[in-house]
Amino acid sequence: MAKIYLVKPYGFCSGLKRAFTLIKDCEKKYSQIYLLGELLHNPIVIKELKNKGVKIIGERRISLLDNLPEKEKVVLIIRTHGIPKEILKKIESFGINIINTTCNYIKKICTIVENLKKEDYWVVIIGDSGHPEVKTIKSFAEGKSLIYKENLKLSKHVRIGVVSQTTLDETTYYQALNNIITNFQFNELRIFNTLCPEVITRQKEVRKIAKKVDLMIIIGGKNSANTKRLKEIAEREECETFWISDWKEMEDLKTFAKKFDKIGIASGTSTPEEFVDLVIKNLKKEVTEDEI
Repeated sequence: MAKIYLVKPYGFCSGLKRAFTLIKDCEKKYSQIYLLGELLHNPIVIKELKNKGVKIIGERRISLLDNLPEKEKVVLIIRTHGIPKEILKKIESFGINIINTTCNYIKKICTIVENLKKEDYWVVIIGDSGHPEVKTIKSFAEGKSLIYKENLKLSKHVRIGVVSQTTLDETTYYQALNNIITNFQFNELRIFNTLCPEVITRQKEVRKIAKKVDLMIIIGGKNSANTKRLKEIAEREECETFWISDWKEMEDLKTFAKKFDKIGIASGTSTPEEFVDLVIKNLKKEVTEDEI
């Protein structure tokens, strides 16, 4: 029988706990609740929100909100990743209620970027250009930003400020910084460490536990950046991984886990604590639990 090592903390991060508190308040006050994009990258939670009557609307369809009757009964929830500055401005002109659940760490980055732009710096963003968080951050530079690439060419006369996506892993982040400092041309460089401390804590714990287990179970949405990072970190430690995002995968997980003596369990910041507990409960039928 195997032992289980649970990576702590687990469950929602503080930003998502705040977001769900705000959503519960909305359920009491408004008859029509719209969510601009997915609140978080977790299919289980998104399904639960839809079952409660929350309607998800994409950025291309936001003009529909301007034509809704009884706007005082309508609320639009802005996702935790934030939205581009120009889209927020457009929504504000509709006259509907808006609840902004943008993560406070991301809000802080947007303020940094806005100030850098005002001071005539170019902003270099280390992160995934397609991620909604990065799109939000980029919008506050208003054209004076670049997404980091290893061979990015800059003028030696330019002043640059560096920020990053909050969910990067430290290894990737510091490799990028080292490359910028060593190989980029610039007149002045300012670096802002904008990694999320809650994400980093989980990453460090995964790295530590992955060194002593045979299998690391990663729990979270397959489109979640921070969950993907946990899997990558475990694999760098040459640890076998199994990524579960939905209850339908539980039987496959139990069968797979039987092969291992020491099992670690980690979850992304957008994974509900209740789902992690359910996975552990069902896994205990196959293994003996010893949580650290």
